[in-house]
Amino acid sequence: MTTLQLGPPAGALALPPVEYDSPFVASFDDRVVPHAAARASAGGAWVVPNPYRARAPWERQAVAGDPFTRHVDFMGLPKARCRIRIYTLAGDLVQTLDHDGSRGDGEEPWDLISRNGQDVQSGVYLFSVESALGHQVGRFVLLR
Repeated sequence: MTTLQLGPPAGALALPPVEYDSPFVASFDDRVVPHAAARASAGGAWVVPNPYRARAPWERQAVAGDPFTRHVDFMGLPKARCRIRIYTLAGDLVQTLDHDGSRGDGEEPWDLISRNGQDVQSGVYLFSVESALGHQVGRFVLLR
């Protein structure tokens, strides 16, 4: 609730204070999470955040089993079963992710762990998204 008390100008009638109720309620308990619905065609996927900065002030400390710690999200994936392959610039396969977007979910998280169970290093990475709807290639950057 906000109360404004305005004094009358010189020579005017004095009015009682006016109260205005705000329809908005501030809450710092909620967390904003980006979301992208699945797309009807292939070719619109992107990575968030790009570039990924490991020491950014908003980054949380790594906690085992926490799905929101140290990850990137592939967004805008097709509305079909698809396979995301992540490569180094040298062409080495880093990780393969299977995603089922047939229910409308167009995002897939990656915990930055390679298929060998190791943390990935800083660098430019390539990704490919393959589905029955088509094929797409993109890139993203990781800064450790």
